[in-house]
Amino acid sequence: MAGFGPRRMTAVNSNEKTDFKSIKKLFAYCKPYTFAIVVALILAVLSAITTIIGPDKISELMNHITDGILKVGGINMDGFLDVVVFLICLYAGGAVLNYVQQIIMAEVTQKTAKRLRSDINLKINRLPLRYFDKSTRGEILSVVTNDVDTIAFNLNNSLETIV
Repeated sequence: MAGFGPRRMTAVNSNEKTDFKSIKKLFAYCKPYTFAIVVALILAVLSAITTIIGPDKISELMNHITDGILKVGGINMDGFLDVVVFLICLYAGGAVLNYVQQIIMAEVTQKTAKRLRSDINLKINRLPLRYFDKSTRGEILSVVTNDVDTIAFNLNNSLETIV
C-alpha cells in the first residue's frame, strides 16, 4: 500500500522532467475557460504593473519631503497630497485587480476540478471488476482526490507565479 498516503500540494520539483503531454492535456481540459483565463492573466499583469509603479511614486513622495525639509518655505503640500492620493488609488486599484483575478482563477480551478472528478468517476465506474481485486475503490478514490487537488492547487497558483 505504499504510495497511497496523503500527498503534499507542492509545485513540481525542478529535478523532475516536465511531462508536456500532460500539460497539453490540462490546457485542452481548460479550453472552455480560455476567455476567463485570459481576463485573469490581463488583470494579473495590470496588478503587477501597479506594484512596479508604486515604489517610483514613493520615491517622488520622499523627494517632496526632503525638498521641503531643506527649503525654508516647507513642504509643498499640494504636490505631496497629489502623490499620496495617487498612491492610495494605485494600491487600491492593484488590490482590486488582484482580488478579481484570484476570484476568476478560483472559479476556473473549481470548475476544472469538478469536471475532472466527474470524468474520473465515470472512468472508475467503467473499470472491470477484476481491477478492484488488486486495489480497493477507496484507495483509488484517495489517490484520485489527492491528484485532482494537487492539479487544482497548482492551476490556481500558476498564473500569479508566471506573471
